Parts: sequence; C-alpha cells; structure tokens
Amino acid sequence: MSLGEPIANTALYVLEASLRIAPVGVVGEVYVAGDGLTERALAAAIVGESGAKLYATGSLGRLQATGQIEYLGRADDRFAHHGRIIDPAEIEAVLLRHPGVAEAAVVSIKDPDGDGAIAAFVVARVAAPVAATLISDLQETLTEALPPYLVPSSIAVCDSLPHKATGAVDRNALQSKRMPLGG
Repeated sequence: MSLGEPIANTALYVLEASLRIAPVGVVGEVYVAGDGLTERALAAAIVGESGAKLYATGSLGRLQATGQIEYLGRADDRFAHHGRIIDPAEIEAVLLRHPGVAEAAVVSIKDPDGDGAIAAFVVARVAAPVAATLISDLQETLTEALPPYLVPSSIAVCDSLPHKATGAVDRNALQSKRMPLGG
C-alpha cells in the first residue's frame, strides 16, 4: 500500500538505520520532515533539509521506482486503532500491576465484523478456575486506569504466551487466535 503524498511543507523519507536515505527498494523507517514538527524531532540536515525537523514515524517502508513509498507495517509493536496509534506497552503495564497477572500481551485483532479490536492475553499467577474473576477484575482495573479507547475489547487467560526464539512475545501468533469479544 502506498503512503500517498505528504501535506504541504512536509516531505517523506525512507531512511536506513544509519539515517541515510535508503536506495530504491531497500526497507527502512519512514520519516517525516517539515517545519511544523515538534515531537521526537531530529535535525534534518542528514537529508538535506537545512533548518527543518525530522520525525521517526515507527513505520517501515520502501521507496519505489515511481517515487511512491510502500508501507510495510510497523517497526515497533504499536498499531493503529480507530485513527489512534496504540502503544500496547501502556496497556500491558496496567495489566502487569495486577497481582494475579504473571505475563501480559496486547495486540490488534479482527473482530467478527472484520473491524480492528484491541485484545489482551494474560497468564495468571494462579490456577484456571479463577479466570472469570481475574477477567472481571482486569476489566475494572483497565476501565479505571485508561481512557476508553485503550481498554481492550477482550481479555483471554492463557496457560502461556507464545514466544519467539529471542524471548519476545510472538504477537503474530496471538493475532491469529480466535477469541470472543468481552473476554
């Protein structure tokens, strides 16, 4: 999917880890340069934008021969949900503060209507018979601690979470799990 054209007084770049412009076809992080940027902005002299600022979007892209930038997903675990960028770590932190939770992961899944939904997966510190109570407690905790748009539509208690060889949670494996909304 192409990212389209930047708005006036801005430019899009695909940069390598060294912050050099990536050649056509090479995957890198998408950056926005322009006068109106303030958050996490870097000096943009590396791309020839003297005096401009540079913002790391966290999105991966590849410059095509046509000049368009192909969007390839996120470089981090954040995801878009109803027009907002969601940082799963913020929700996971609330879940992990609960004494009954040993491990937690939050991902974006498709709900039965095909829309995106926020789903939480937790590993309980205690046996499964208390799962319903734990889910109820977590829903209450999340509702009190987070704005409504960050509260997961579903929470599932699992025996364990899938992990990659690196030890990180395998979020792709969690995204393919089927779970009823609401817990």
